[in-house]
Amino acid sequence: MTRAEARERTDIVWMVIAGGIAMVAIAAEGSARFARTFTPAGIAWSFPIEETEVTAAITADGEPVSGAATALTVHVTDVNVVSAVSIGASLVLQVLIALAIIGLVLSLGAVFLRGRFFVPATARLIDAIALVLAFGTIVVLGLDTFGRNGVLAALGQGEGEPLHPATFWSYAPVWFAALAIGVLGVAFRRGLRLQRDTEGLV
Repeated sequence: MTRAEARERTDIVWMVIAGGIAMVAIAAEGSARFARTFTPAGIAWSFPIEETEVTAAITADGEPVSGAATALTVHVTDVNVVSAVSIGASLVLQVLIALAIIGLVLSLGAVFLRGRFFVPATARLIDAIALVLAFGTIVVLGLDTFGRNGVLAALGQGEGEPLHPATFWSYAPVWFAALAIGVLGVAFRRGLRLQRDTEGLV
């Protein structure tokens, strides 16, 4: 084995280790978030509120301090089944999206480390990352909307409301990132065609 091959194998091993650690951390945080949402007191959900002055302790043994609250977390027990399932599915799907993207990035890194750039596998992996990121977050947004409306209905705040523009556009950076990754996939495909045309001329 040459020195370059040994370095390449070491890079791949460290990349897999880093990816594995990230996957474990994401799965652990996802489980903790699920437990924080589905509590014995009911489903916990946070709503933005008008800025309100409150006084509360921010540490277990600290003195109360004053500040402005911009969100309120409620615990609701009478959420309908569809909304409750939607909330749970959203939490699970967010973890699966993150794990899928890490797996795809690891696969892409392995291809790059082997010195293979303009190959069909590269373009397919880039496309897959963009699609998972874009369509996965769209589904999460829909599930969260069902869940929020169910919580509102259980609180006697109406049957729900249309998606607020601020909530919709909070997902915009993710969709723009997916678009940019998709454009990168197009660039790799064009590079692959150019490489084939060049090899055909030799």
